[in-house]
Order: sequence, then structure tokens, then C-alpha cells
Amino acid sequence: MIADMVRKTAETGHFEVHPVGWLRAQIASVARAWRWYRSFKQTHDELNRLSDRDLDDLGIVRADIARISREVADGVD
Repeated sequence: MIADMVRKTAETGHFEVHPVGWLRAQIASVARAWRWYRSFKQTHDELNRLSDRDLDDLGIVRADIARISREVADGVD
């Protein structure tokens, strides 16, 4: 991805940022962040809907929901 963004000019030997590559990288970054957020929110909401007894059956306490949701979201590509 970096190779798409930066290229070395033949005339000056300096590196320049390719605007299309830069924009593509920004869009990909936003898309990754959106997938992470959706995964976090879905997991968090689903666990939050469970009763304390259901959570206990799973070995989860309510205070762990945010951490578990982050761990799940971190596993999303």
C-alpha cells in the first residue's frame, strides 16, 4: 500500500506522495475503522442484552463486556 502512495521522481530523485494512492489509503483506513466499530457495537449490544444469569452461565461479568467487545473487534480484518 505504501508503494502505491509514494514514488521517487526520476528527475529530482525526491519522493512524492501520489494523491490517488494517498486517497485510496485514507478510504481503506476509514473502512477498517468502520468494520471495527460495527463489530465492537454488535458484540457489545448483544452481550448487554443478556441477563446477569446468562452472562454468569458464560463466565462473563458485566464489567468485562467492553473488554470482550474490543477483543472481538480487534480480531476483525
